[in-house]
Amino acid sequence: SVTATPRWWPLLARREVLVGAVAVEAPEVWLSPAPPAKKKPKSEASSAPASPAGAVFSVSSLVVKGGALTYKAADGSVASLKGLALDAKNIGPSGPVPVSVGFDYSLRSGGAAHAGRVELQGAVDAAGGELAKASLTAEPLSVTVDGLKARATGKVSDFLAPKVEAELTLPRVEGVLPKGFV
Repeated sequence: SVTATPRWWPLLARREVLVGAVAVEAPEVWLSPAPPAKKKPKSEASSAPASPAGAVFSVSSLVVKGGALTYKAADGSVASLKGLALDAKNIGPSGPVPVSVGFDYSLRSGGAAHAGRVELQGAVDAAGGELAKASLTAEPLSVTVDGLKARATGKVSDFLAPKVEAELTLPRVEGVLPKGFV
């Protein structure tokens, strides 16, 4: 289910889309590769419509609980995310957006299978849609793979040619890695 609480007066009076909160409960998404797209002749190519001057878009709060996403590749490999929990505040086209996200994942390819958990506290800055100026800050990022947990803090900037500045903490590992890990 999806619940949204729009703010009507700014929309009617000033053409501003302001949403107080959006809550999404248990969404399920299944993806598979699409067939190759046919190229359009240059005369048919369309460009994205320009935003109206002075357009405003803002969401005070976005919460997703219990989401699931499954992707099945043509070779039979399957990747799935379950138990998605996302919380973001003060969402707009520019400026940092505080975000908290966590999910369990599993990957199966050939005879190998891996599972774990990802948790992120941080901020995303869409930089007004300019991907070269966009960034993601992790304070911290925690990733568990087949029982091994790593933690990182840092920043990814320039989404067109990503630059990563991070400090990674890995646990001491003794013994043999799980079958199919490498």
